[in-house]
Amino acid sequence: MTQINHDVVRSAIRELIDSKAISGAALARETGTSTATVSQFLNGKYKGDNDTVAASLNTWLESHTAAKTSLPVAPDFVETPTSQKILATLTWAQLAGTIVLVYGNPGVGKTKAIRQYAATGNNVWHITASKSRSNELETLYELALKMGIADAPYRRGALSRLLRRKRSCRPRQVHQRRLPARIRPLTPPRPVQMIPLPQKNNKGEPMKELEYPFDAAYIIKKRKSLKKALLADGTSRIRKKIAVLGGSTTSDIVKTLELFLLDAGIEPEFYESEYAQYFQDAMFPDETLLSFKPDIVFIHTTNRNVTDWPEMTDTTEQIDEKLHTEINRFTAMWKSIAEKFHCPIIQNNFEMPLYRLLGSRDAWDIHGHTNFLTRLNEAFYAYARENESFYIHDLNFVSADYGLKEWSNPLFWNMYKYAMCFEAIPSFAFSVSHIIKSIFGKNKKALALDLDNTLWGGVVGDDGVDGIEIGRRPAFRNPTTSFRPT
Repeated sequence: MTQINHDVVRSAIRELIDSKAISGAALARETGTSTATVSQFLNGKYKGDNDTVAASLNTWLESHTAAKTSLPVAPDFVETPTSQKILATLTWAQLAGTIVLVYGNPGVGKTKAIRQYAATGNNVWHITASKSRSNELETLYELALKMGIADAPYRRGALSRLLRRKRSCRPRQVHQRRLPARIRPLTPPRPVQMIPLPQKNNKGEPMKELEYPFDAAYIIKKRKSLKKALLADGTSRIRKKIAVLGGSTTSDIVKTLELFLLDAGIEPEFYESEYAQYFQDAMFPDETLLSFKPDIVFIHTTNRNVTDWPEMTDTTEQIDEKLHTEINRFTAMWKSIAEKFHCPIIQNNFEMPLYRLLGSRDAWDIHGHTNFLTRLNEAFYAYARENESFYIHDLNFVSADYGLKEWSNPLFWNMYKYAMCFEAIPSFAFSVSHIIKSIFGKNKKALALDLDNTLWGGVVGDDGVDGIEIGRRPAFRNPTTSFRPT
């Protein structure tokens, strides 16, 4: 058997990871090796059979190199009988000025054909509707942005009329590009439509729209205007850099979290990891993250990021090994962040699973997912007790408080890779903001005192303001309520 040079394998793997050609987690999956083992081997700290790991990684490298050099480049678009029908239908709809419905099973090429028609056709705009843009006004507004109308009014009637004018004046717009510079369009430019913004008072009090209980749908819809109002209120804020390392989609979480922090007197600057690259960024940060120098690191992981679940055929020893592997993976990540950035770390605990395959037994049986997550959470709590700069964000409570059934709606994971439903994002961001505010000293404190039968005699709630006595009754007495005839 040929001896494999471990240093050569390490260097080749690190080069691929640094160039974003593959992630450490993906490499572990494709080689059948645990993520912790791959990480320890690359750092020269693996105490197991290094020759076996090196051989496995080298085999993968050879296959990767062969595939890269021999596989042909996939074409952007392939015309099939199905795509021909779709393109013909879209052409007819555009010429006839009517609406058509194209439907079929997933994977038949509907989206590819539509994108091809938009890329090659004239006066064609392609937009994608989502749950957050499902009504008529949001669809029209999205279409206006796609057509290049940056100052579109956010009113259905005005917006629809503007789109019709835009569509009817296309030929004139084409000719205007060919006019000499000294000739100006005869139609004066339309003034920018101003949308009323939420206002924050001059005393620096919290914005009413962001106070609990808040309207989550309103915050999501008016996020841009809320941010604009906050930045324009003249409040002096501290600036902090926050790195968000996510195991799922985090873009909307970051944008919503920004609102609550701005409202608390913190102006954040964010670094977001690429999708599900939290472990790679923690263990092998690139120059962008290193130069960012975060003041705080927030690791947004959920039970979606558990890599190895117990199986019903597993023994107690096998389940314990899986548990320790998961704990070691996170522990290595936390230590790496602490060594590189020397800043506080916020880590989600794990929410409970939506489906309990074992019913009530899932909570106490070692094969149950609920039991496995509970043991993981306990390990997280133990680490937090031993490390002062490590904070647990109680995702388990937030999800339960919101409602686990709605929170864990599989639609949002399968469609957008969100680990929670879209409407729950403000509640989640609001909870995370409390920890960040406490770290930077921006939490407000209140001291509540019960002064009944202390500074005065009597109970204000029972006796009324006119019924209490100053300095005439003893400081402490048996609580009584007197009733006076009126």
